[in-house]
Amino acid sequence: MKSIGFTNFRKFKEFPAIDFGDITIFVGSNNAGKSTVVKAILTVLTFLKTARFDVLGNKNAILNTNIYFNKNSYTHIGTFKRALYNKAEDDVITFSVQLEEIHFDIALRGNRNDEHSIAAKVTQLHLVDNRSKIEFTFDFSSDKAVVHLYPNIDLFKNNEDFARRYSKLKEDEENTESQQRLSRISYSRRVRDLYTHYPLVEEEFESSKRLTEICNDHMVGGPLVTGLLYNFTASYEEEIESYHDIYDDPSNSNSFVKVLPYFSRLRHRIDQLLIFTPLVEYLYAHSASQKVLYNSMDTSDFLVETIHNFASQRFSEDSKPYKFVLYWMNYFKIGKDFIINSIGGEAHTVNIVDYDNTLMPLADKGMGTIQIMILLLRLAMDVYNKSQGRMQINAPTTIIIEEPEQNLHPRYQSMLMDLFSSVSEEYKVRFIIETHSEYLIRRSQVLVAFHEYRSQDEVNAKCPYKVYYFPEDKPPYPMIYQANGHFLNHFGSGFFDEASLSALRLSKLQRGRYERQL
Repeated sequence: MKSIGFTNFRKFKEFPAIDFGDITIFVGSNNAGKSTVVKAILTVLTFLKTARFDVLGNKNAILNTNIYFNKNSYTHIGTFKRALYNKAEDDVITFSVQLEEIHFDIALRGNRNDEHSIAAKVTQLHLVDNRSKIEFTFDFSSDKAVVHLYPNIDLFKNNEDFARRYSKLKEDEENTESQQRLSRISYSRRVRDLYTHYPLVEEEFESSKRLTEICNDHMVGGPLVTGLLYNFTASYEEEIESYHDIYDDPSNSNSFVKVLPYFSRLRHRIDQLLIFTPLVEYLYAHSASQKVLYNSMDTSDFLVETIHNFASQRFSEDSKPYKFVLYWMNYFKIGKDFIINSIGGEAHTVNIVDYDNTLMPLADKGMGTIQIMILLLRLAMDVYNKSQGRMQINAPTTIIIEEPEQNLHPRYQSMLMDLFSSVSEEYKVRFIIETHSEYLIRRSQVLVAFHEYRSQDEVNAKCPYKVYYFPEDKPPYPMIYQANGHFLNHFGSGFFDEASLSALRLSKLQRGRYERQL
């Protein structure tokens, strides 16, 4: 996940888009809006992941696409009225989100006077493929689907594979007229192959169709976004008698028809981002509990669910997930091993092997240890999925963690950043962290300074960390790391300066008492 912005949602009338790093940290006072951003992320991604293209013979049904506010239990929104900014001038909420190279803009309208409405109508879905500068707009309120293509050769010209293919085809064009028909077909196949991999647009193009007309004869069920794309592009494909007739004529300038084969790849890519990979995981605060027996039927308990899922994989001691947990357990001084036992397949116990070889139930190790173990077991499963190819190594898995420092000693709060940095770098997992921990952020500053970046431009380009500070009454602003690890901007009062202010007050009190004694 690369960025998010929104309007009229929860705490914010206007929330300008913010960019995410490999590890993004939200800090600020309570009720400053950190959780609002997380709720926005979960709301949008839940919609994009679960929304269905389902007309069932009624092509007008597509115009009544809704976004629901009660589908993700972690957001705790429930109704449109609770989602809407309480001082909004109208009943419209917009979201803007970028997932890798795909950008989505979503506009929706609800009814704030209906206190029980759990949904709002999606009025527009705008999609931009930044790899090709191709845009689709599906306007549900005006029953219109639009495609817009912009000249984009600049996006590909530095790609060696594209340059080789494109140069060869330009050479072939000069000889095409004198070749046999079989050679022309071979030429057209090479052209089509080029456009499948590189959707080259040489002239700006725009076209539109009625949304209801494209949604009745082709795909009638499936994921919403790719369903819309499929129906739109299929309606154009019907108009083509032969792809060879398009590609074997170099004078044909119909950009959209030429790039049609690319859209099957685009649909697959969007499904990969939204459907085939766990786009976002959310580890919420207060998920630790001091149970001795973890009943696998208790699916509402995140700790129980994590232990059950890990145990069901039956990882061997030589497996990467097991070794991952073992390594970080020792790093955090939790113990030298762990044992998960199944009780009839319906419950589990977890014991920690201490450094003197004694066994101790996880529940007796304390809330901080439990909190870390939940995190390690959860991350270990992501490590397994990455290493086994269950998720592509570049799949944009983002883990949102709420207050990971809970119950932890300051030293261990600092060490959390080592864990996040290692996992992010090795397994391409991104993190969004809500925290009040000064120690965790201080450690990130040390890691930045340790990198010894040579310039601010290099820091901006390569630093994996981003910190956003949330003031109480304004949108957040980036802190911006410098090469020496210090921040370019300043935190608001009450965060980094609180300890030093208390030390200063203590010093003044001691000095005043000493002066009175004199």
